[in-house]
Amino acid sequence: MSVNWSVRGRKSRVYGEHFEKMILASCDHYLAAQIAKIEKTPEPMKIIKPFGAGQFIACFASKAQPDFKGTLKNGRSIVFEAKHTDSDRMK
Repeated sequence: MSVNWSVRGRKSRVYGEHFEKMILASCDHYLAAQIAKIEKTPEPMKIIKPFGAGQFIACFASKAQPDFKGTLKNGRSIVFEAKHTDSDRMK
């Protein structure tokens, strides 16, 4: 059985983006309801070579941080990773 890795990768990216959009919508809801302020942590990227039109070569500038960080209404911190998988376990 042949595996088309580019199709699998594209599918995973689309599912991951959808999952992240759902999390961001939840974060917006919690902010509007004054329950919590949770923000996505930007990736620490360093642009090495720009090509124009929004394209570039980049590398990670430092170690990755958790995907989301914030504060709950009672002052407690919340930090979490967001991962999506179609299987029943994470590798």
